[in-house]
Amino acid sequence: MVFPAVLVLVLTVLQAGLYWHARDAALSAAQQGLAVAKVSGLSTGESRAASVITSLGGLNQTQVGGVAGNEVSIVVSGVSPSLVPGLTLRVREASAGFSEGYGAP
Repeated sequence: MVFPAVLVLVLTVLQAGLYWHARDAALSAAQQGLAVAKVSGLSTGESRAASVITSLGGLNQTQVGGVAGNEVSIVVSGVSPSLVPGLTLRVREASAGFSEGYGAP
């Protein structure tokens, strides 16, 4: 009688951990992509974010996008791995900041 309740509790904790890792990985990739995009341009920043999310893992069906201008933003989205068939937990994290430029005084 107690075993099914304990099993559901354990699966819930494990699923929460997978979701937390996916969010953390997406946010880290967005922040690192932004750091590169601020200096080297949007396409380089998007490449960096994609590279980071690939190396960290924990996110499926990833998409990386961004917007450039005076303010640069990088968005990383995907789906967290799931232990429950049919459960889809989407993750979307973004990071934004002003682009850095150098001009003559």
